[in-house]
Amino acid sequence: MSEYTLCKNGHYYLRKLDKCPYCPLSEQETAQNPLKKTQVLDSSENSLKRTQELVPENDLRRTRFLPSEQPMAEPSPQRRLVGWLVSFSQNPQGQDFRLFEGKTRVGSSPSCDLRLEGAEVSGHHLTLLFRRNEFLFKDELSTNGTFLNGKFAEEGRLRDGDLLRVGQHELRLRTLDDKTGTGLAPEDPESPAI
Repeated sequence: MSEYTLCKNGHYYLRKLDKCPYCPLSEQETAQNPLKKTQVLDSSENSLKRTQELVPENDLRRTRFLPSEQPMAEPSPQRRLVGWLVSFSQNPQGQDFRLFEGKTRVGSSPSCDLRLEGAEVSGHHLTLLFRRNEFLFKDELSTNGTFLNGKFAEEGRLRDGDLLRVGQHELRLRTLDDKTGTGLAPEDPESPAI
């Protein structure tokens, strides 16, 4: 015998459940729960407008949200500044983007750390990574690709002065030397200047 059964509406569900979790509530069940399905828990100006769906614990038909009493994840501590991407593509006066330890997502999506406009820029175009005192990059299967110093590249190591092209944006990497707090590291005199 199968562990699943078929309801009158054609849904398969586990036989051990009393009724089909996919079928709508009956009028009697709806009347027993007079609460609104979704309620704003905190509407003050400084808070996130978190919602909670008010349904019984054992009701498998609804997605459950965390109640507002549950602590939210703490923001990550300030990461150390390790370099910049400098561009003159959109602003002739120049524009710089700070790079911090760890990952930096680059693309046109609002979720990216470094947001670039343009139809040629994919939502999540590439990822920059600073780990163990070196910069790495990886193209995230973008539509138009990423170019390093004029050549198509899917991933690789970046050095001070390297030029990345993302769509119409040209971004020059400038690194910060740990020891002196200045740009170009003394042990790398071959790197090109901006």
